[in-house]
Amino acid sequence: MDKIDDLVIQLRSSDPEAAGQAQKELIMIGEPAVPSLIQCLGNVEDLLAEIAGYAIVEIGIPAIPALIEGLRCDYVWGRGEWIISLLADIGKPALPALIDALGDGDKIVRCRAAEALGEIEDASAIPALINAMREKSKDADMHHDYSWVVCSKAVNALVKIGAPAVPAQVEVLADDDEDVISRASEVLVKIGKPSVPALIDAFLDSNAKVRSGAADALGKIMDVPSIPALVRVLMDDDIRVQIKAANALRNICKESTTIGTLDEIEKRLLEGYAAINKKYWNHERLANAGYEISKLMNEAAQKKNSLASKRDIHLGDIPKPPKKGGMYRTLNPKHRTISGSAMRRTVRNG
Repeated sequence: MDKIDDLVIQLRSSDPEAAGQAQKELIMIGEPAVPSLIQCLGNVEDLLAEIAGYAIVEIGIPAIPALIEGLRCDYVWGRGEWIISLLADIGKPALPALIDALGDGDKIVRCRAAEALGEIEDASAIPALINAMREKSKDADMHHDYSWVVCSKAVNALVKIGAPAVPAQVEVLADDDEDVISRASEVLVKIGKPSVPALIDAFLDSNAKVRSGAADALGKIMDVPSIPALVRVLMDDDIRVQIKAANALRNICKESTTIGTLDEIEKRLLEGYAAINKKYWNHERLANAGYEISKLMNEAAQKKNSLASKRDIHLGDIPKPPKKGGMYRTLNPKHRTISGSAMRRTVRNG
C-alpha cells in the first residue's frame, strides 16, 4: 500500500516524465490502486484528476466496483461527476453494475447511476431506467426527497438513448400513474421526430389512454406530416382522445410561424378530411370533425395573411368561409350530413 501512496504522490510531480511513469506503474498494479486513484478525482488540481482518471479507465473492468462505491461520495466537489464520466468511458462493461446501482438504497447512487447510463446510451438499460422513472416520493418535503431527481435523471437518460427507447415509452402511456405517463410523454416529445411513427401506430391501440397520450405527444412535437393521422383520430370512439387530437392540431397550427408551413398544414388538413369523409361519410361525428378542421383552416389563412402583410408579400385576399352554404355550412356541426359536391369543392380548393 505504501508503494501505491508513493506513486499517487508522484502523480503530482511537476516533472511530466515522473508523473507519467507513476501513472504507468499504477495501471500495472490495477484494481488495488483504484481507491487511491479515486481520491485524486474532484480536487482543484484538474491535471491530477485527468492523469488519475486516465489510469482508472485503462485499468477498466476491475475498476468498476470501486467506481460504483465512489458514487456515494457527496462531500468532495466534482468527484461524482468525474466518476460518472469514467464509467461512461469504460462503457458497456459497466452496464450491469450501473443497472444494479439503480436499485441502491442510496438516492445519490441512484441519481448518478441513471446519469451514467444516459452517457453510455445503451438500449439494454431501458427497462431499468423505466423502473427508475416510476420511483415515487417517500418524503413530503421536496427539499429532502431525491425521488423526483432520480426520475428526472432517468428521463434524461432515456432521451439520450433516443429512438430505441420509443416503443417502451409508448407502452408506458397505458400506466395507471399520471406522473409516470407524463414522464413517458416527456421522453417521447424530447426525442422528437423519431417518436412520430410509433405514436401514429399507437392510434390503433385498444387502450384509449395510449391513443390519448399519443395524440398529446404529437401535438407537442408539432410534426406537420402527422396531421392526417390526428384528423383521423377526431373520429375516435373516446371523447378524451378526440379532445387531445383537436388540441394537438390547434397547437401545431398555433406554433407555426412561416407561410410555407401553414401551406403544408392546410394541405395536410384537407388530406385528412378527405380520408375521413370517404370512410365515415354518413357518421354523425363527421360534421364535428369537419367543423374543427374548418376553424383550423380559417386560422391558418388568417396567419398567412398576417405574415404576408408583415413581410410585404402580396398573396391576395384569402377568403373567409361564407356564413351560409359552402364549406362552413357543410362543416357546421348543426348539419349532420356532408354533401359530396361540397367535399369535392373543399378538396379541390385546397
